[in-house]
Amino acid sequence: MRRSKPLTGLTGRVALLASLACLSVPATALSAPVRWHSATASWYGPGLWGNPLGCGGTLERGDIGVAHKSLPCGAKVRLLFRHRRITVRVIDRGPYSGSRSFDLTQATSERLRYVTDAKLLWRRVK
Repeated sequence: MRRSKPLTGLTGRVALLASLACLSVPATALSAPVRWHSATASWYGPGLWGNPLGCGGTLERGDIGVAHKSLPCGAKVRLLFRHRRITVRVIDRGPYSGSRSFDLTQATSERLRYVTDAKLLWRRVK
C-alpha cells in the first residue's frame, strides 16, 4: 500500500480550507472557547427563609439561585463544582462578608454538594 505525502505549504492550507468548507460546522463551534472564572462561595438558608431578596421576592425553602454583588438581577450563571453543573439565576445581592464572590442558596449548594469556601468555577450564560 502506497502512502501519500502530507500536504505542506500553500497546497496543504488550500486543501484543509477546502475540506473544512465541505463540512457543515456551525459557526458557534468555531468560536473562541468559553472562559470559566474561579471563585469562592458560601451558602445561606434556614435562618433567612422568608426574608426579602435584593432582586425582589422572598427567600423560600428550595429556591435555586445565587447572590452576587455586581451581576445584574436575573442574570443566568453556570456553576461547576467537582464535575457537577447547575445553571441558576442571580436572585439576591451579596455576599457582604469575607472575600467570597457568591452566596448560594441552600438548595443550590445541596445540588452541587458544595463545601463552604471551596473553589468553584462559574461563567455567565446568555
